[in-house]
Amino acid sequence: MIENTMGAFIIMELQYLPDVSYLTKIANKPLVLLENCEHFVKSSARNRTSIYSANGRQLLSIPIAGGRSHKQMYCQTAISYQNDWPKQHWFSIKSAYGKAPFFEYYESELAHLFLERPQLLWDWNMTWTKWLLKKMGLKTQLGYTEKFRMDYPVDVDYRYPKLSGYGAVCPPYYQCFTDRFGFLPNLSGLDLLLNVGPTEAHQYLIRSSSI
Repeated sequence: MIENTMGAFIIMELQYLPDVSYLTKIANKPLVLLENCEHFVKSSARNRTSIYSANGRQLLSIPIAGGRSHKQMYCQTAISYQNDWPKQHWFSIKSAYGKAPFFEYYESELAHLFLERPQLLWDWNMTWTKWLLKKMGLKTQLGYTEKFRMDYPVDVDYRYPKLSGYGAVCPPYYQCFTDRFGFLPNLSGLDLLLNVGPTEAHQYLIRSSSI
């Protein structure tokens, strides 16, 4: 993808089951360039996501083959299947959202996706990101960078949420366990989709993108 593409775009990292604030940020953008030339960033959303379980916020983490070295390129980072973590993640999601209003509509698709075993983390994350965008009716085009740059304008560069601050935008919406722990912001987009459904999720993201 050529980086001087005409029209508005932003630069983002590619996440595992992107969180709600991430989806909010890209909801109204015609083009998002995914950073394809960075080194793998450990302890980040590139291989971690959060869901709302009966015990509160639950972290799901994808193990990386050969450890989490800063020296390997993210786009070349391999997944470890030494333990059957996809089965564990799917069990956790079913346990957390089995009674969510829209879970039954997506259960078979989700189960099928968790049976896949791609070699690379990038491919796994791309599959899930495209799936969420499609189910939420977001027309954002996904491209990728061709070289690493640090000098993107601040209103374009959102690769590092803790620095850019975009993760702060997440107004409350319906969640299954709010009577126990209250509203939990910035969970995986699955939380939004399974709790409120595709139409309301789409409207939520479009509204929130203007905040």
